[in-house]
Amino acid sequence: MIKNLAHIFLASIFFGCSIPDRLTPFLWTELDNANGVISFIGYNEVKWDRLYVIGPYANERNFDRVLMPYKKEIETTGIEMNDHFCVLLLFYKGKLVSLSKVGYTMIDFQKGVKKIDSTIGYYDKTNAIFKYRIDNETGGTRRVIENKAK
Repeated sequence: MIKNLAHIFLASIFFGCSIPDRLTPFLWTELDNANGVISFIGYNEVKWDRLYVIGPYANERNFDRVLMPYKKEIETTGIEMNDHFCVLLLFYKGKLVSLSKVGYTMIDFQKGVKKIDSTIGYYDKTNAIFKYRIDNETGGTRRVIENKAK
């Protein structure tokens, strides 16, 4: 618990985002379970109905009508110019309720990015389940999403 609070505190200082990061502690708990699955279905720290996974170099040309009003918050993460993290966003009825910058040292979500043509898609709460594996090429420490949610 203290480790999770420290992660939230450091993330809020480092990233300076006004949207709270409520997912990082949940992700650490899911990864500590070490069962190879991250299921957001049971996540209820906040009310949410959509999960967006934004990958490296994404920019406003890739945003749908739900993401566009939060362009500034997303750009503040630096995702448009970086390739070592993904951004996970939770929405409830079109309103952003959580934004998490997830570095590849925690887990690589690149294969979790959902696209419809060039637009970033989303996962409904009922199908936000991801399988991951340990990447042996990095000495068995890096977790990598294997597939998109079902």
